Amino acid sequence: MRIGPRYSAVCKLLSLCGSELQYVSNVKYRSVFLVTDKNSNILSTIDHLRLKFFMAFKSLYSRIKAAKTELVTV
Repeated sequence: MRIGPRYSAVCKLLSLCGSELQYVSNVKYRSVFLVTDKNSNILSTIDHLRLKFFMAFKSLYSRIKAAKTELVTV
């Protein structure tokens, strides 16, 4: 994975113990995605976290509609 102005340049393949390593466009490290880009942007690395948050929120919100009380909604 490469980050910076030459992120899209073609490089020679690397090998480890006789097998070639693959170049990737993103890497997950400790729940943070690092994305290959000319300008590394933190927003592009947390999009998956935002998606998970809204999925959980929508799931909870759809279940509390049946309660129909403001106290449960809050």
